[in-house]
Amino acid sequence: MTAVPDSEAWGRELAGAFEVLLGKPLDAFRAGPEYALYHWNDMLQYDILEDFLAGTADQDATAAAEADDHPFSPDEWTFDHGRSIWLFTEDALDAEGPFGETVGAALKAVSTAVDDSEYAVSGVDFARVLAEHRDAIDGIDGEELVGEVSLLLRIDTDGTLFDAMRAATWTTGGPETLVALDDDVKVAPEWAEKLLGVPDVRLRGHLGMLSLCAQDARSDGAYYLGPGDHSGDFASIARRPGHQPVAGWEFGEGQASSVIFQVG
Repeated sequence: MTAVPDSEAWGRELAGAFEVLLGKPLDAFRAGPEYALYHWNDMLQYDILEDFLAGTADQDATAAAEADDHPFSPDEWTFDHGRSIWLFTEDALDAEGPFGETVGAALKAVSTAVDDSEYAVSGVDFARVLAEHRDAIDGIDGEELVGEVSLLLRIDTDGTLFDAMRAATWTTGGPETLVALDDDVKVAPEWAEKLLGVPDVRLRGHLGMLSLCAQDARSDGAYYLGPGDHSGDFASIARRPGHQPVAGWEFGEGQASSVIFQVG
């Protein structure tokens, strides 16, 4: 088993559980690349957009502003806004679009074309363009951008697969922070069987809540897509050279998703 950042038994327990989810030892993954966790959240992205338009988004890794009592909530994470990715439709950056001619052209100039109708802009470039054209965005209404923008949030981790998995599974705390498996939900049969390989009952239940059958994951926990898979929300990253999906999850009825990429 691979070495883990701490030498305590809990760290070893987590590493073993992650190997169950990933289907192979952590040592089997390349040590050189960075492992990045991204999250897409339909509602949260527009809250953050309003912060960017208002000039109040902190470009250093910044914790989510609003708490959520959901056990698997983004407010447990710290966001790396600078390395997050904003996706804009062609209409959003058009001269007649919601950003207007000046800001739209400036954003398009720092963007990377994802396909014929979508453009990617890093969080740091988005913030810089808005700061440089502050007078031109006073009249921009975030509601006009609904359906025209998507935010792939980069979650702040130390770059290792172990830390990315801890963040993705809400296991950055100790055993006392784990969520018990709800009696009213069902773990997907494939993962119910595989998770029997996790000795700690509490950890097994917690990871089971993140591996529910598709029906139950619509209202609780998450649906685990499995190793090497990702939701369609991250297709633009998956198409980038050197970006290999490691593991992915979906939440609710398509309202949110997460993925870990091996980068490099």
